Amino acid sequence: MRRASKGFTLIEAIVSVALVSTAVAASVGALGGLSKTEWLARHRETMERLAVQKSDELIATGALESSGALSGDFSEQGETRFTWSAEILATGIENLDTLDVTIHAAQSGLAEVRVQRLFFVPSQTLEAGL
Repeated sequence: MRRASKGFTLIEAIVSVALVSTAVAASVGALGGLSKTEWLARHRETMERLAVQKSDELIATGALESSGALSGDFSEQGETRFTWSAEILATGIENLDTLDVTIHAAQSGLAEVRVQRLFFVPSQTLEAGL
């Protein structure tokens, strides 16, 4: 009569180690992908926030009335990773234009972020009557 073995055979141990190492490698790969996705989401949120802030600033300060270039960077805020450009687009509606602000990333892996805002443009006759 044969006695039952009380342990793993060498083959069973090798198969177990291979399965565990495959699971660990897959987990590490998934965490790496998740980390990259989270990094991209943070940068996109930062770009959207900067675009909204810049559009508010341009409208509030009247910078849209100047004939200078509508572009720059965020060095005054300590943010050197992004630059911005803006364009005024006609809506076809009297006294109403669209401000299109685009944020560009210094790193090529990030897409541009665009924010469009409507703003009121007082007509010359309204200003003359005041």
